[in-house]
Amino acid sequence: MPDEFEKKLIAALEEENVFRPLATKINTSSGDRKIPIITSKGEAVWMEEEEAYTLSDDAFGQISLSAYKVGMAIKISEELLNDSVFDLSSYITSEFARRIGAKEEEAFLIGDGAGKPTGIFAETGGAEDGGITSTANITFDDMLELFYSLKSPYRKKAVWLLNEQTLKALRKLKDANGKYIWQPSISQGIPDTILNRPYVTSVYVP
Repeated sequence: MPDEFEKKLIAALEEENVFRPLATKINTSSGDRKIPIITSKGEAVWMEEEEAYTLSDDAFGQISLSAYKVGMAIKISEELLNDSVFDLSSYITSEFARRIGAKEEEAFLIGDGAGKPTGIFAETGGAEDGGITSTANITFDDMLELFYSLKSPYRKKAVWLLNEQTLKALRKLKDANGKYIWQPSISQGIPDTILNRPYVTSVYVP
């Protein structure tokens, strides 16, 4: 690929994949990246004067992230390239971005880890279940329970990731006077939020 084409493709991937802008992107030369983690922490203790210090060690472990390959090919005849009345290279760029971006987003959310990444909603290896299993009887109390199930440092930078059906159910909630509980942002340029945190929607979210 020429350099200009490659830069277009990366920019388009950012637009097509809702999960990619939220994620931390890591470059690796070998395909595997080992990440050290602290599995348990020690703590300080109160002690008497000249009392021996109590050992309070941290326990360290590691997880390994593997790189997976996703790709596709589009076959274009030389005649079409020569006779095309529209910008074919831009179309190919956007199609690569759309198809690869969709596959990435699907894997990041519901991938089972078999030849692809393990998604955050995967039954094995995914994140913890927040407890909301149906949008039929969803309430804002459910959202509060889910939000405060996160530790405070995570809540400060949290982003809601919703299916559009869940979003629709939340928007339809009304108070005792028949007024919608969730009011959209009234300031231009400021996006709607849920409990003061931004949200994105994806068809791959359960």
